[in-house]
Amino acid sequence: MVRENAVVKSIKNYLDTLNYCYYHKTHSGRYSMKGKPDITGCLYGIRFEIECKVEGKEARPLQKAVIRKWGKAGAVAFVAHNVDDVKLMFQPIFENKIMLTRIMKQRL
Repeated sequence: MVRENAVVKSIKNYLDTLNYCYYHKTHSGRYSMKGKPDITGCLYGIRFEIECKVEGKEARPLQKAVIRKWGKAGAVAFVAHNVDDVKLMFQPIFENKIMLTRIMKQRL
């Protein structure tokens, strides 16, 4: 059975291949925000939040609520079971990559 850590690792490996992408793995603990997604980052200037789950598992109600709040604030926020889920959710960003690349280069 695949563990959630393996899902996180495969998604992080994919994110490492992307240009104009910065992310970090959030850590849970006594002082962290409850329900915070596993991976937070930015791709071509667009914030993303990814909650990683193994196939067949779904996010807890609090996690779903946090994802909805990020989405309402304009972030790309979602639950991913594998790299293909991430690619699907990032597709609109990639479709606007040329325009976003120009904007990012002007900022640097």
